[in-house]
Amino acid sequence: MRANERLSLGRYLRGPRVFGFTGVYRPFSLDSGVLETDGSPGRSAEELVLAWEADQDMSGFLAEASGSAGAQLRQEASKYIGASLQAGECNFPQWGWMAQQFARTLTPGGAGRRERAVLSRLINSDRHEARHVIASLLSAEPPPREMPEHKIAGRLLPKSHGRVRDLLTAAIAYERCTALLTNTFRRLLRHGVVQAQGVIRNSPTEQLSFADRASQDLHGLVDEAVTRVGAIDQRLGAEVETALAAFRGGRRTPDFVQELLNRHSAVQAEKGRRMWVEEVRDGFVVRPLYRDQRVPDDDTTWIHPMRLRTITDFLRATG
Repeated sequence: MRANERLSLGRYLRGPRVFGFTGVYRPFSLDSGVLETDGSPGRSAEELVLAWEADQDMSGFLAEASGSAGAQLRQEASKYIGASLQAGECNFPQWGWMAQQFARTLTPGGAGRRERAVLSRLINSDRHEARHVIASLLSAEPPPREMPEHKIAGRLLPKSHGRVRDLLTAAIAYERCTALLTNTFRRLLRHGVVQAQGVIRNSPTEQLSFADRASQDLHGLVDEAVTRVGAIDQRLGAEVETALAAFRGGRRTPDFVQELLNRHSAVQAEKGRRMWVEEVRDGFVVRPLYRDQRVPDDDTTWIHPMRLRTITDFLRATG
């Protein structure tokens, strides 16, 4: 924006795939029938577009009715989308009628009454049993704004049953385990920063009581996570077991620290990125970019998005 350049593949900010369109909206759009797997409009798309048309005074968009504002917007959009794809960057005019109409009718938070009603029905549809039950529970007793996911899960668990209860139990067990692992790794980095020359010596003499406690606690947490996740999906349970098996058994602190580093190395290699630490003789040193580690006071806060906050926000926005 500062350089006044157009959006292109080279300038697009690549975030984690669990966020944004790929991580949240596309799976929901596929499940609710707004999209087909190939990206074409699904069974629910027409109802949603017609509701948008009515709310935004864009009648004729779907039918391409001659002379209508909706048809004009669709034709102009098609022309510039084609030109953008050919040019490899956004080719839309920054000013003028079409830019004004896009800004007015497609503002993310600007859905009208009819569009919100359609979205609400799709969110609450019983075609997806777990989402339907969770949405019903959240609608009956909405959690306070900004309530973290682990607390939302704690409120839902006593009221749920069957598969929904199994899903929530699995999420809680998995997050208790992975949050402790992640926070222990961050505590390790923070510990390294305050050592002489920033080096952690991975030896029995190193004072890492927090790592020793975590190693002991993880023995039961890993078993619980594998069991609970495997109960809802054997394949996922096997994946969890593969990822966490090294942290079973209450290892000695030096071995546990080394397994943390091994896991971190594997994750970074999968991403094609360097480790946050540089290995040195008998230990490692934290790279400057990762020396300011903020770790929560406890290990209850979830570190993976389980979508409970997302669906809560969806319900609030469409209600």
